[in-house]
Amino acid sequence: MEFRFEDILKNIIPGSIVFTGVLLIILNQITFDCMIEILKSDLKEYSEILLFAILTASYLFGYLNDSISSILESLLYKIIKKPSYYLLTNSGKISRLKIANLDAVLEKIKDKLKIEINNLEITDLKTSQAFKLINQCKKDNDSLKEYYFSYIFSRNIFFASIFLSIAIATSNHLKLELFYYPIILCILTILYVRRIEKSFYYSRKVIVGILQVE
Repeated sequence: MEFRFEDILKNIIPGSIVFTGVLLIILNQITFDCMIEILKSDLKEYSEILLFAILTASYLFGYLNDSISSILESLLYKIIKKPSYYLLTNSGKISRLKIANLDAVLEKIKDKLKIEINNLEITDLKTSQAFKLINQCKKDNDSLKEYYFSYIFSRNIFFASIFLSIAIATSNHLKLELFYYPIILCILTILYVRRIEKSFYYSRKVIVGILQVE
């Protein structure tokens, strides 16, 4: 089994965020004094075992988070349009996320995939269909994989952070002042925007790759 650094980004780091949230939920069931007694116990004698257990739990929670994030994102795209729609219709508001040679891309899609996308018949379903077909015939390379893992990582971090935020807000031991909640909301907003940007970057990389198909 090949273990790649991307697995750390995709699973262990988001998983550690989820694991922290799970610990907060568990700690809600015990008193503060009991928690102090646990910390004062001989846990340090089992530091290596604890480290292995934490890494394992983080990976498992990260794997679960990856699956749940994928489901939640697919549900989200039933409410909002996918990046492929904005990219193939050039309707995005951020110029750096647009496809510069869009006309050539659309002509290639029409020629190779027999799908015509024009301003008269634009639908999210048609652009999604075009993206899926492009994704099937794309040429894999290291650059594309980097874009993909970067996108998945930002998605997983966002949904894991939502879970941790809920765990913090409902914690009996972390009684936050009201001014902390706008900060948490601001962080989640930044992570959400970052997730959108990464999804656009990856989608654009895949779509432009149609020009390399013979």
